[in-house]
Amino acid sequence: MMKKFFLTVICALTAFSFGLAQDTYKWEQYQLSFTVPENMEVLENTQETFRAENENIGIGLVPYEYNEFSEEDAMNVFKTMAENLQLDLSNSKSRKFKGTNCEGIFVVAISKQDSSRLGIIALATSSVSKVCVAVMMLLTEEQAENAGRILGSLTFE
Repeated sequence: MMKKFFLTVICALTAFSFGLAQDTYKWEQYQLSFTVPENMEVLENTQETFRAENENIGIGLVPYEYNEFSEEDAMNVFKTMAENLQLDLSNSKSRKFKGTNCEGIFVVAISKQDSSRLGIIALATSSVSKVCVAVMMLLTEEQAENAGRILGSLTFE
C-alpha cells in the first residue's frame, strides 16, 4: 500500500497539471500559494496556521523556524508531528520533493486511529525568501495524487 501511495505522490509531483477542479489558496502571512482540490473550506488563515479541509483531505501549514535542515533534522521534526497526529512512522522513509520555487522533504505514514487514512508531513524551504513551512495532510489513499499536486504547487512569492 505504501509503495503504491509513494509512487502516486511522486508521479503527481512530476506531472503538475491537475485536469481536475481545483482552487488556489494563498497563505497571506508568508506569501505562499498552493493548489488544492475544489471545495476546501478554510478553517484558519492566521500568522501561526493555515488549515483547510473537505470530506476527503485535510491540510495544515505552520511556519518552521529553520530555513535549512538536514534529512535527520526533518525526521526528528516528523517524529514529533507524527505523535501529535497519531501517525505510525515505523515503516516510513523520507523523500525529497520540489515545488514551484521551493524544495523539501516529506514522509508518508499510516494513521494509528484508522488504517485506511494516511498522513503526509513535509518541510518546504523557499528558494526566494528565508521562509520554511511544515505541511501536514490527512487523507485516504485515493487522494495520493492530490497530495502530490499540493506539494508540487507550493509557490513562495
